[in-house]
Amino acid sequence: MEHEFLTPIPSVSNERFGEKGRKARRDRGEIYTMRFTDRFIKDQLLGLLLNPPKETSAEKILDASWLLFKQLAEKTSCYRELAAGYNRFCDFIDAGNEAGAWSYPAVARAHQLPLQKLLRDAPWQKNSIALHVLDTAIQRHVAQGDPALFEEPEMLTALLVFYAATLSGICTPPALKALVLTAVSDPEIYCTERWDEAWVLLSIGDAKVTNVCVGEERQRVERHFLDPLTVSLISRIASTDLSLDINSIDPNRLIGWINSLAARVGAKGPKFSSPKQFCAVALSIEEQYASIPHALLCAQTGRISTADIPERHWREMLWADPPLVEDIEEPATKAEPLSAGAPTAIDTFSGSASPGAMCTALTRAIKEPRGSVTKAKDRANALKNLNAMSTENWPLSGRLLHAYYVHHLGYKGNKASSVRTYNSEIGRRLLVAMDGKDAFDPDDLDLAYRQVINDEPSDQQQIRAARRLTELHEVGRCQFDLPALYEPLYLGLTAKRHVRAAFVCEAVFSRFLTAIQSIKNLTPHNIERIAVMSIIVYRAGLRPDDVVRLQIRDIEPGKRMTLKVRNNALGSGKTDNAVRIIPLGLLLTADEDKLVRGFFTGQRRRNRNLANAALFNAEGSKTQPIERVFVSNIVGHALKEIKHPGVFYDFRHTAISRLFLIGERQSELLARVAPYSEKRLEAICQAVFGSAYEWHERYRALAAFSGHGSPAITFDHYVHFSSWVVHHAFRESSRTFDIRFIANMTGIGATRLRKSASVVGVEDARVRLSEIRPTVLKSHRRVFTLLRDRPSPHPSQPISSPPAQLHTLWDIHAAFVDWENGHSIESILFDHGLAAERFDLMLSVAKALAELKTREGTPRLIPPNRTPRERQLVVPALPSGNLVRRDAEILVKRFREAYRDARDETSAVTRDDIAWAIMHWLKNSITSEPYARFADKDELRRFLKVTSVAIPSDRWRIEFYVGHRQGLDKIVEAWRIPKRFDVGEIKAKGTNTKAVAHVYLKHPNDRELVAQLQEKLRLSKVDTRQYIVRRYSAYTLRFVFHMMAIVLLSPSALEQ
Repeated sequence: MEHEFLTPIPSVSNERFGEKGRKARRDRGEIYTMRFTDRFIKDQLLGLLLNPPKETSAEKILDASWLLFKQLAEKTSCYRELAAGYNRFCDFIDAGNEAGAWSYPAVARAHQLPLQKLLRDAPWQKNSIALHVLDTAIQRHVAQGDPALFEEPEMLTALLVFYAATLSGICTPPALKALVLTAVSDPEIYCTERWDEAWVLLSIGDAKVTNVCVGEERQRVERHFLDPLTVSLISRIASTDLSLDINSIDPNRLIGWINSLAARVGAKGPKFSSPKQFCAVALSIEEQYASIPHALLCAQTGRISTADIPERHWREMLWADPPLVEDIEEPATKAEPLSAGAPTAIDTFSGSASPGAMCTALTRAIKEPRGSVTKAKDRANALKNLNAMSTENWPLSGRLLHAYYVHHLGYKGNKASSVRTYNSEIGRRLLVAMDGKDAFDPDDLDLAYRQVINDEPSDQQQIRAARRLTELHEVGRCQFDLPALYEPLYLGLTAKRHVRAAFVCEAVFSRFLTAIQSIKNLTPHNIERIAVMSIIVYRAGLRPDDVVRLQIRDIEPGKRMTLKVRNNALGSGKTDNAVRIIPLGLLLTADEDKLVRGFFTGQRRRNRNLANAALFNAEGSKTQPIERVFVSNIVGHALKEIKHPGVFYDFRHTAISRLFLIGERQSELLARVAPYSEKRLEAICQAVFGSAYEWHERYRALAAFSGHGSPAITFDHYVHFSSWVVHHAFRESSRTFDIRFIANMTGIGATRLRKSASVVGVEDARVRLSEIRPTVLKSHRRVFTLLRDRPSPHPSQPISSPPAQLHTLWDIHAAFVDWENGHSIESILFDHGLAAERFDLMLSVAKALAELKTREGTPRLIPPNRTPRERQLVVPALPSGNLVRRDAEILVKRFREAYRDARDETSAVTRDDIAWAIMHWLKNSITSEPYARFADKDELRRFLKVTSVAIPSDRWRIEFYVGHRQGLDKIVEAWRIPKRFDVGEIKAKGTNTKAVAHVYLKHPNDRELVAQLQEKLRLSKVDTRQYIVRRYSAYTLRFVFHMMAIVLLSPSALEQ
């Protein structure tokens, strides 16, 4: 059985050299991890598979997969080897499923991400050499002086294109064309007040990927940071009346001018045959002097697609000052579940109007009939079924989809098979996304449509879904008066697509959290969940759907507070790559950590015995998650109210872009976007990127963390700062230029430049561009729009902290039961919200109390016949019965209040008195009897006085024992027992002439129980008064005092 579903491991070649030798070494590493997996299956899995538990076997298989993954990660740092071992485990589970040996959910496989082939071939090398030759010739020629060069429009434009590409990284033909058009017209360049950053916004026409919306038009706007030489050339062009035909400017013509420039300066080398050829090698000079990952070079040259954030988000990031709101009106159509008495978001649908029921009804109506029928008959039958349906009680989503299908079959005459395809593509998801509402504004509709579109895995499928929804919306506008959309969903069947690039800065997110708590009628239940969900998405970059389907068992306690993102009963990830572990604790700020931990702890405590409880549960349910559409609506509304229109997914964009910058280790950039210390940044790097010091491995790690199958997806949709990183790398470039060349290029005197670069007196000085950047930018201030600095350091988050946790004795008892059952200290602290120092102190007291012995050497407080656990038993058993437990809760509350009030020696009862009473009872009681023994009348009077703060006198019963019979009245008088106490008869016991008191706490229902038993004994003519006393005396105080001692006392107090 142990090898039945394991395929044989192949043998390894003995080759040592060449390609075969390298392959053999790779194979040996993979075989090592595969054999390790075989041992893991044999030692830890076969027993579970052969004798599976009835309820939790599937969960244990998933847990075993995580354990194996961790162990493999410790064995090897090579991803290929890890994937080989882990996938062997997956193959084993799948083989058993197929053979019918067991039935377990498929385990997500480890995917090997393909490397993109480098395209630096012989032609690229030849063009790179030509670029170097041209650069050297230009510098030499300009340094020698040629004023006429800057007076010729074509030469000046060629210089701009050359240095914009080689020094500013503007390396795509459309961007170079846009830059020239900007310079020739009225250039608007932005610069900071410190003269350290200058950038220009270029609108790229006919772009395949758009990133901003201007009105109803989608455009691609790129932000490019400019070097001093490019700024100088733009300034020259702006101040010169160039006789250039703007309409004739195109990339091919620009390259022709560069070739003419090469001839003008005497560059002897091959010419550039195309703009693409020139752009491919434009950065080959600067990359020799600056550390730039190849992937970012590809992003600059357009081989890898990226999208810049809108200018508004960029400025908010640098100088955020959004308005602070106090109260926000709740959106009437978006938050209907929030009003008192209204159904929760999960209860919006019911009966035949639920998404599932509507989808089933529509699917049956258009179902292909049995047998062979013509297409016309198939269409007629489907149309007849649709017209016969009653949709009056359906929400708008169902009626809209019904009308859309009728429109295609009736008005357009499409085939029924086409409508069935539309139904499978958008039907059910649209019904769920529209959330059963009947009123929509453009934002609502856009959000619902985008949810359906974004669920499609490929660009072409997204385009197809957008086209379907565009047609459906037009039907809705005609038949249901739907409002027009702010942005078009469908731009045609070209390769065009839109990336919603976004970044939410720290200050805006802080205001957002305040806004969430200010929405009127939003219940505390939903406020807490939406805030915590937003924090997780904002910091860890999880998909909103991944957060919604988290279960409480997916939380791993500890400092790093990890989350397991995996498939479960609440849903599956978007792809297999969505399954991953997130070190959430490292990514949170202090305030966020406090809020999130408090929420997690509360959820675990509220759902201790419910393994499948939803982490973010809907109101009124523990297993059903809160609706994502509902959360998205609230998030979008709050962002709109603080003047930062956006969607829930913007937080994911922010998190992944921030992690990208953390991986680049750009401290200057991180100071603006990440509220972490250097030590924390290093820990995050280690957790997310591990030892991936190679750039391509680092981008793979970022893709894996983000749940993507390839870094290309991450760059395409979520990396929005690649040009900023390249710009800062160029600023740190060690490349130097002749001071005379810079003087002639910028029009600034060489003496001034030498002074700026601190090389006064050095005639042939060479300087770095970073040394003269402020001087050059100030000299050309006429072309700048100067942005005044309004620095906004990362603000302290105005998050409402959870109330201080007041742990009940039941909470503390549950924590110690977990300890007795072998749980780790770390998990106990997390599950129960306890501080480590406090738990250690209580544990030492609990152990000391458990060691208390009688004179005979038997345990005084822990019965020896109790069922043993993994560790020593240190707490008493819980009181039995609801009435006794309620009695214990009342006594604990009273004693806690008395202990809180007894703060000094002037109090009638001090804390020392209460501690003495607790310990006296514990040290003078035994496990088999419900009383405490008192041999001294002063101690008894003191005990009754102290406990009177919580226990009334009529709850006590006192029995005296003495070696010879004495009058009860004499003993009561000698002991000075007040008459309000219930004192029983004297019982002769032993030979001691001194009386001993046994003090009982009566059962809270003592009178009724005693009366019932007396009646029963009367009928049976049995007199067992002593039995009555013991049977209905409560053991409550043993539990209460034992637990109070653990919580309140110190080890030294036990010795008193």
